[in-house]
Amino acid sequence: LYVGTRTTDLFAAISAWSGGPNAWIPKNLKSTPTYLVHSSKDPQVSVERSREADRTLTSLKFTHTYVELTCEGHRIPEDEQRKAVAWLERFKKK
Repeated sequence: LYVGTRTTDLFAAISAWSGGPNAWIPKNLKSTPTYLVHSSKDPQVSVERSREADRTLTSLKFTHTYVELTCEGHRIPEDEQRKAVAWLERFKKK
C-alpha cells in the first residue's frame, strides 16, 4: 500500500497481501482498484491494519475488495493468490 498509493500512475490496480497501511495515502486510490487479503491468524502483521484499510476505503467509497482468511501464518495460500491475480488482470492501464 505504501508503494501503490505513491505510484498510482504506474498501475491499473494494486493488491496488498498480509500487509496493512503504513504511511499510505488512501486518497490516491480514488481511481486505482485495490485488493486486500490478510489472515486473521497472521502472527507477524496484525490483521487489524488491513481491516483499517478496508474501513477507510469503504468510507471513501473507493473500488476495492477485502478478503480475510483464517489460515495460520503470514503467507497467503496459492488458491487465494490466484484469485487476487485474476482480479488484478481484469484491470488494464489506458
